[in-house]
Amino acid sequence: MANTPDENQPSQQPDTNQQAKPDTDFPGSEDKFRKLFESLDQAYCTVELIYDQSKQPIDLLYLEANPAFEKIMGYAPAGRKVSEIFGEVEPHWYAAYDRVLKSGIAERFDFPLEKTGGWYTVYISPMQGAASRQAMVVFDDITERKQHQEFLVKLNDALRPLADPVALQTTAMKLLADELAVMRATYFDVAADQDTFYLTARYERDAIPIPTQLRFSDFSPTLLNEYRTGRTLLVSDTEVQTQWEAYRAFGVRAWAAVPLVKNGQLLATIEVHSATPRDWTRLEVQLLEEVAERTWAAVERAKAEAAVLTKEAEFRTITQAAPALVWVCSATGENIYFNQRWYDYTGQTADDASGYGWTTTMHPDDTARILPYWQACQQSGEVYEGEVRYRRYDGAYRWHLFRALPRRNGAGQIQAWYGVSVDIEDAKQAQEALQLANRRKDEFL
Repeated sequence: MANTPDENQPSQQPDTNQQAKPDTDFPGSEDKFRKLFESLDQAYCTVELIYDQSKQPIDLLYLEANPAFEKIMGYAPAGRKVSEIFGEVEPHWYAAYDRVLKSGIAERFDFPLEKTGGWYTVYISPMQGAASRQAMVVFDDITERKQHQEFLVKLNDALRPLADPVALQTTAMKLLADELAVMRATYFDVAADQDTFYLTARYERDAIPIPTQLRFSDFSPTLLNEYRTGRTLLVSDTEVQTQWEAYRAFGVRAWAAVPLVKNGQLLATIEVHSATPRDWTRLEVQLLEEVAERTWAAVERAKAEAAVLTKEAEFRTITQAAPALVWVCSATGENIYFNQRWYDYTGQTADDASGYGWTTTMHPDDTARILPYWQACQQSGEVYEGEVRYRRYDGAYRWHLFRALPRRNGAGQIQAWYGVSVDIEDAKQAQEALQLANRRKDEFL
């Protein structure tokens, strides 16, 4: 009978002085593999899962690790067990390795490591051509990415309640300066001449103040063209990159800028300035670009909402001043807005007029005539106009001339009707009196 391996021991004890060999027959490939293995920025290791007598996973044995692993984790793991390094480990970790080995399907997940205080993503893959207990593991340090994700959530929470564009810009610049640890973060609006730009918001600390109005041509004859490409500009040292000498007048040694180009026009820029030389990381650039786009979107939304509020205030002011009944209703005729003159004239309250309550103010004899016509106009979109009697607050019915036009969306669908009703009772009575006088005159003659 063949010998069976002890379930609580690894299938083979690795020789820590001998590196694992890749499964290949190409000459020189082992040396190439070893160089690649040792040069990876990602932490890489091979492990063997250890089972107990009931075939439950209970530990991991490190077989091999690259230098990046030892740098990130702070120890050389080869030949040691996880339990020797970390002590008791939550069973779900071993269960994940067991699941990968049994299914043959690699898995990826994120986890925090208390020992380093960072976040990592781990990719576990079964080793091909090895014992069924062995797996390859790749770690990526995602601490900075996690921090940036948390920052973006913080940024959204800070901007959400703000409605003033300048307050939005200023808040975003402060958070950005703190996150990237720079001396200055600025938001500039670019004028129509595409050369002048105005400082609308800034956050500075221990920095030389910068003017509120500048020109791209003052810094470099080619700077505007670079901004208009829409690509993020990165400068690591203004003393080495001498074309940016003008920045040194403001104490800037390194800077990064995100131009906001929309429909071919440079509309704004967001910049960060450092007092010391700095090599901007890929994640820092991604964060800066994300903050720029989110701040721009929030500012534009705030401007649009402010414009809507201004237009609405203007509309209400005009309608309140008009010597007529002004009203707005939905595409189906439900009340949206009546000016105060309507309520004063009819004696209705807002609750009385809500929905289709306005129809109760019409003379009963006019209802049967007007409502079918109103429904036909709703279907056709034709101008709704005519004469109708409305009941005044004192119960008297008076003639009104009305006219309403539909407002349509981009697809041509009616969204609302805007109408005006003018009291013509006195004019009708005068006309009737004149007609009566003419008729009597004719009869007399």
